[in-house]
Amino acid sequence: MTKASIVFILIAASSTALHAQTSTETLRTVPAADLASSYRDLVQILGHFALVESGGTLQLPNQTITRDNLEQVKAEMAEQLAAITAAINERGYANVAGTYTAKTTSACKKIPSGWAQGIAGGAISRITITQTGFELQLTQEFTIDGQAGTFEIPGVIVDSTLAFDDMMNSDFGLIGQVKPATIVVRPDVDQILAAWPSWVKAPDRKDLARCEVKMEGHS
Repeated sequence: MTKASIVFILIAASSTALHAQTSTETLRTVPAADLASSYRDLVQILGHFALVESGGTLQLPNQTITRDNLEQVKAEMAEQLAAITAAINERGYANVAGTYTAKTTSACKKIPSGWAQGIAGGAISRITITQTGFELQLTQEFTIDGQAGTFEIPGVIVDSTLAFDDMMNSDFGLIGQVKPATIVVRPDVDQILAAWPSWVKAPDRKDLARCEVKMEGHS
């Protein structure tokens, strides 16, 4: 198979992702979760442009990106990302850097989330969040079959709302709300079900809605 024939499929844009022409004024007032998710989605898409430059095709839900339109799309998305970045900085964001332990509701064991199931089953023992501005990195410490390791997940925070993806599935969005000394994380139910492949049985909406992960901070 030649490079030119390779097709890379990315269903990254969430159902709540902001339209490319969303005005700067509107960006100042949209729900924080939408703003954070849109930033997360754009960064993920932009990170795949090197594949297109190598001859691949990037298939989004409403757009096909090839070498022919790459520069135009890159410029449009860079402009959109800059507008979203400005809006996030203007609105501000909580400081959530620190070390956390987590516990879940029983429904988290029933959903296809490696992150939530890892916490529910005790494999993930501690989560450390580092923060640079509104960009986050969650480092999960885990032990599986006696072997210890870490897994890193990028995230975004707007106001007091976090957005990040599951460690095993970039179409499985998670939304966190900052509370005093805790962060409460839940699956982004509508986004997950909208992005779920039609040929695979979707997770149960009730199980998704009932899954809650409470991260408790430690000094």
